[in-house]
Amino acid sequence: MSYSREQSRYRYGNNQFNNRSPGNSNNRYQNNSNIGEDGWGRKPSSNSDGHGYQNYYQRSPYSSNSNSYQSYRRGHVDQRYSLGSTNNSNTEIGHWTADRKRPPESSAATVTASNDNTYPPKKLKAPLSYCCDELTLEQQQYRSKLESQLQDGECIQLIPRQAFILPNAWDERKKRAAQVAMEYVLKELKKQSDANTKGWSDEDDSYASDVSYVGNKQQPGTLTAMEKKYFEALPDCLRMMTGFDIDGDEKLCYCPCSRQNEKWRKQHGLEHLIDQDILCSTFTVCEPLGLMSHLKKVGGVYEEKENRKMKKVPMICKFHYGANIFLRELYKDCNGDGIGHKALYYLNDDNYKKAERAVNLRKEREKQAIVKEKIELQKELSATEEKMLTLEKINSALYKKNKRLESEMEKLGIEQKERLELSAKEMQEWNDSINGHFTSLRNIFDTGTELEPIMPPIVISVERDVTGRNGFLLQPFLDNLYDEKRKPSIFNQQDFEICRKVLFGDILSPDEIERLKEKKREGKKPSKMKRFNITIALISKWNVIFNKTESYGRSKAAKELKELDTAIDEGGPSRQFFSDVWKQLHTLAVPVLKRKVQIFYQDKAIREEHGNPLELIPQRDDDLFKEIWKILEEHCDGSDAPEMEALLDDARTRIKLYARAIGRMMLHSFIHGYPVSSGVMTPFFMNLILRGIIPGDPRYDKGDIVKHMDGILCKSAEYALLSYKLEDGTEDKNGNALTKDTLFSDFIPAEFIHTRSQVLGALIDGMSLDGKKDASEKLQEGSQLCRILRPVPLEAISEILFARPNLTFEDVKEALEPVYCVLPRDVHNKPIWEGSEESLAAHKSEQKYFFETQFLSYIKDKSEKDSEFLSKFVECCTGSSCLPHKVVGDSFQIKVEFNLGIAADTLPKFHTCTKEIVFPGVIYERGADNFLEIIDSAIESSSNQFDMN
Repeated sequence: MSYSREQSRYRYGNNQFNNRSPGNSNNRYQNNSNIGEDGWGRKPSSNSDGHGYQNYYQRSPYSSNSNSYQSYRRGHVDQRYSLGSTNNSNTEIGHWTADRKRPPESSAATVTASNDNTYPPKKLKAPLSYCCDELTLEQQQYRSKLESQLQDGECIQLIPRQAFILPNAWDERKKRAAQVAMEYVLKELKKQSDANTKGWSDEDDSYASDVSYVGNKQQPGTLTAMEKKYFEALPDCLRMMTGFDIDGDEKLCYCPCSRQNEKWRKQHGLEHLIDQDILCSTFTVCEPLGLMSHLKKVGGVYEEKENRKMKKVPMICKFHYGANIFLRELYKDCNGDGIGHKALYYLNDDNYKKAERAVNLRKEREKQAIVKEKIELQKELSATEEKMLTLEKINSALYKKNKRLESEMEKLGIEQKERLELSAKEMQEWNDSINGHFTSLRNIFDTGTELEPIMPPIVISVERDVTGRNGFLLQPFLDNLYDEKRKPSIFNQQDFEICRKVLFGDILSPDEIERLKEKKREGKKPSKMKRFNITIALISKWNVIFNKTESYGRSKAAKELKELDTAIDEGGPSRQFFSDVWKQLHTLAVPVLKRKVQIFYQDKAIREEHGNPLELIPQRDDDLFKEIWKILEEHCDGSDAPEMEALLDDARTRIKLYARAIGRMMLHSFIHGYPVSSGVMTPFFMNLILRGIIPGDPRYDKGDIVKHMDGILCKSAEYALLSYKLEDGTEDKNGNALTKDTLFSDFIPAEFIHTRSQVLGALIDGMSLDGKKDASEKLQEGSQLCRILRPVPLEAISEILFARPNLTFEDVKEALEPVYCVLPRDVHNKPIWEGSEESLAAHKSEQKYFFETQFLSYIKDKSEKDSEFLSKFVECCTGSSCLPHKVVGDSFQIKVEFNLGIAADTLPKFHTCTKEIVFPGVIYERGADNFLEIIDSAIESSSNQFDMN
């Protein structure tokens, strides 16, 4: 396509720059004395005012008689915004006259011209923040990438921190914007290619073939591989976007075709793409609005007014035009609600003002959020300091423990994290999941199996503790089972054998069960003990019987009296039995001749010194057998080795069976919902046995390990927990010095788990329904419960399966549920009340006043005087001295019933099976003070006694 002569003269002026001054319409063309016949430019004269072009005009790739792109670009720019004086038509291109002031930099009319001049760079305004210490890893990487694109001598510290904090999915948005930019450029190239093919007339200058393919030296309408690479690299041209990302007017933007982005082009192999015709060699830093104006004027594809008519400007440079589209697409909605960056709009138009308002509003919200956050942090800090001061006054041991743990975690380089707080909804979901599993187990085995159609309740008959401290004594109970010493007054022969089998016996393997089934089909019915299925017994109901030491005789009356004195187990006796087990577990020992060796240890001095709760720790294998062997050497004097070996094997078997029995009692309690004191298992071993997670597992946080290890390793307050092992020369399993990583992954499992394989393996075996005889060799697998409990957070397990051994008045108060004015009922279960409604309301008012004032005050006062009172009171009401955590406490309420059907002089009654205490409805006949004394004596007389049905 060719231009008419007039158009050609207008655009290029026969190879002269067409500097048309808006102030002098008659001065249509200006001569340019700096353009020689050979097409080379000359540097401005030395008497210039210093604002002229400082570069030589480079030789055009076209001949002097051709339509030069460089000439067109400068001529087209100067056509609209002449920089010369109207009184001097021969002024050199780009020179300012002495009597003409420099246009204001914010003026859109001078942005392009100012970019083509080497004005001294304006100093940056002070941004909000330059501190980059709190950047995330991703933001630090972004900062490093931007730093790699800076020119020599430029400092990254001058880039505001806000430039590195980008929205989510920003990389994907940049890639999409680059793709859109490429599509727009291809669309314009296709238009120009179509225009050339059809042959436009001289009168139509919408597209000029002479300038359409600058930088596209191949078939028109397409992009080369290198040009496509340019568009794909635009998302990484960070110096172009920095000014946009800080929401200000700072001069931090550079054209991608400028010298300042040379390093970016080299990083992407584009150093040879931008030749001298396209290079913005005189471009300097500008604000986002200035960059957009530059890209628009140099890139083209816009409308402008000329001779009172709107004229379309074609695409001049695909690279500038593509960068323009890229930025418009990327920042078109950066302020939300369809409001883009203000640099995308004309200065001070409606959209520009909307964008400014949106930015100011967001900044104001951010300031308010920062102020609010500071206030909240100050409140938290004050509350924490106050809490620590209170803690130091009330419980100095716990305060010392917290300070020691903080120091320990600092030495090990562990960042302290807030404790996981599960919501009530999450806790309820985990509770439903766990209890649903145990309920399904009970339902499956209630129907029986092929080998044992129906299993009757397992009788656990124990002898009452004559001291009254416990319902029964654990040590003689297990000793008699192991030694097969049956007391006829306590156990009949069959119940004794079944009880021993349930607690100590080996669980039948699947092969053994199949063999027994085969014998039964053949008519060879095995004995009851051989076909006894321990798995079903562990899930089935247990009937716990507390027997008195005195003999009732063999008469009919004596048997009737014994039956009346024996409580029916509907939950209460079982809770009492397991509560006594947990309370006495720290005393459980292995008898060796006439001495005993503790299976668990609980150093009271360490607990008081370190502020640890009541938690048991299994003895180390070497400590156990060292103590046993020492006793044997003293007894046998080292002369009878076979006897010593036999006694040692016997002690080893006892340890295994006693720990297995404890594990099975714990499993039965979990399945049937009986409270298990959290003191019987530390969180460290809870993670191992119930979840199969040990230190070194990424799911076990190092900070939690340090907290859980407290009290297991330390022996005194001055002795560090773990960090000292990094300094005392301890080596790992490969003989290398311990590191912070191998300390957790190698040292702790080897030192504190595998050294306790005897007791831990037996506990794991006991808590597995199918049995794990080789559990001591596979401790890291945990028990069978790991299958359902491994995904459950430890915090949920500790609150759902375990109960609180240390009770407070508030705990007990929350568990109490008053039931007022309970009426007697007739044979048809209808309430009986002969009084008036007014008298019933009066009774209710009296009962409510008594409960909320006298009774609660009585419990509070007694708990302050006697540290064991709350446990004793709860045990009288429920059979257990522990209370479940509040999250599952809705079904574990202690009812305080006021019954109008019993006489006023009746003593309070405790029903452990239904978890309630029953008071007479009329409570003031003896006076409130006298009645409280009666409650006191009733609690003392009922503790650990099961004399009522």
